[in-house]
Amino acid sequence: MLVAVAIVSLAALLWFSWRLYKDWPTSPARGWLLVPVAAAGIALFASAWLVVQHESLERELTATLQEVMSRDDVSVQCPPPDEVFLLQGIDGGWAIVGGDVANLMGSTCDRLAEYAQDPGVRSEPSSDHLYALAAVEHEVAHLEGIENGRTGSCQAVNEMHRVALALGATEAQAREHQLRYFEEVFPSLLFEYYSETCELIQPPAGE
Repeated sequence: MLVAVAIVSLAALLWFSWRLYKDWPTSPARGWLLVPVAAAGIALFASAWLVVQHESLERELTATLQEVMSRDDVSVQCPPPDEVFLLQGIDGGWAIVGGDVANLMGSTCDRLAEYAQDPGVRSEPSSDHLYALAAVEHEVAHLEGIENGRTGSCQAVNEMHRVALALGATEAQAREHQLRYFEEVFPSLLFEYYSETCELIQPPAGE
C-alpha cells in the first residue's frame, strides 16, 4: 500500500516540477527545477521496479507451490516491498489450516529466489536456504489440513525435496539438501516444531 502511495506521490511531484519548469522559461532558477524532476523520476522508477520484482517472485513461488501440491487454487504471498524492512530477519511463514494461501516472510522469499536463480546456491545452499525450502513444505502441510506444528515440520523433512526440484535442483541435489536439513537444521528448530521421533523416511539418492 505504501509503495502505491509513494508511486502516486512521486508521479505528482514529477508532473508538478515539470509544469513549473515549463512555466518559468525566463527564471534563473529554472534549471534547478530539473533536480527534483530527475530525483522524482529515479525514485519513481525504483519504486515501480520493486513492485514488478515482487509480483514476479510471487508468481514464480505460486507456480512452485501449485506444482508441489498438484493444485491450481493455491498461491504464495510475500510481504510487499514497503513491509519487507519491517519484517527483516523474521523467517518462515504461516498459513490457515485447510486454506489456500501460504504466507512467507520476506527473508524466506528472498532465499527461495536465490535458490531458484543461482546455480551456485543450489550447489552449496546455506542453512537459511535449506530452511526456506522446508518452510514451504511446512505451510503445505497446514494447507493440507495438518494443524500440529511438529507433524507439519516432520512432513516438511520428508517432502522438502519436491520444492528443491520445482526450483531447479537436480534429484541428487534435492536429496542431499533434504539430508543436510534433517541433520543440520531440523534439530535446531523451536520446541514446538522439533520432534525427536521424526525420521527421514526417504533416503538420499543412491542409498
